[in-house]
Amino acid sequence: MSLDVHRHFHDELSHVKVRLLTMSGEAEAALGLAVEALLERDPAKADRVIQGDRVIDARGDLPVQVLQLDSGLALPTYAHPGEYLFQESVLSTHPPVVRHFTPSSGATIDVNVPPLGVSPDGHRFVRFGWNEENVRVLIVTDATSGERTLVPIDLAKARFSKVGLLDPAWLTHYWMWTRGNNGAYVLEARSGVSPLPWKGLLTPPAHSAPEYQVGPAGEKLFEAMASFLTTEMGATRTPEDEAASGWQAHLNGTVLHLFDNTSEHHVTIYLDQGGDTKVLAAIAERFDAALATGKYDALFTPDVER
Repeated sequence: MSLDVHRHFHDELSHVKVRLLTMSGEAEAALGLAVEALLERDPAKADRVIQGDRVIDARGDLPVQVLQLDSGLALPTYAHPGEYLFQESVLSTHPPVVRHFTPSSGATIDVNVPPLGVSPDGHRFVRFGWNEENVRVLIVTDATSGERTLVPIDLAKARFSKVGLLDPAWLTHYWMWTRGNNGAYVLEARSGVSPLPWKGLLTPPAHSAPEYQVGPAGEKLFEAMASFLTTEMGATRTPEDEAASGWQAHLNGTVLHLFDNTSEHHVTIYLDQGGDTKVLAAIAERFDAALATGKYDALFTPDVER
């Protein structure tokens, strides 16, 4: 490796460190403003926090390896040589070089969702996010030129519920890469595709508040899940459960809570702190299998988390 290349590579890494420090400072300031907005009941400050959060998210888009691929799957590690996608740059590790690009639109990437796919030629990456009107879209970015194409999403047809459920399999089920008039790859919606089964989102076992979320749905699915817990899973309700402020039951010594989250349009099963996460995982597996049959399809609503 030449001295100039080595120096340039480490200069770029220093730039990344500066970005991370900047992001941490902005996050600290945003937290303080959020507390002020809450204590003072100040809508204007609350709006500033929301707007600023998008800026911090954009700065904090963590690198994800995207070109060590067989079918567009991203590897969240630096363990192998390859190319890593940042917010507005691509870091190549062999040979070490950083290529910058300027996105052609003001769309905002949702950093909670890793890259969903890459074009067959490796030039375009697909991210999930919002357009400038705050509508959910797929953001296809040319990592060479920065040109962006915003692909609309029919959230109901694509059965979108929680960002934690989005993965490359979801993308390839509903969209495909085709060649445009200029020979470049474009992302197009598949026609006549059958919808994927609905599925719940189970938080990892190490999560501080383990839960299983199913939606978008409301009262009707809440009632169906309550019945499922008692009739299919064998959960029982004691007089204390009946008298509790919310719906709860016991299963294998674990207390289960069922909650209709009307603000976020999903139904949640959650445990008390220290509850047996294996019980929750068993419920999720059984109910996901029931969802796959389609018997609960009519209970889902068009309201989704935006």
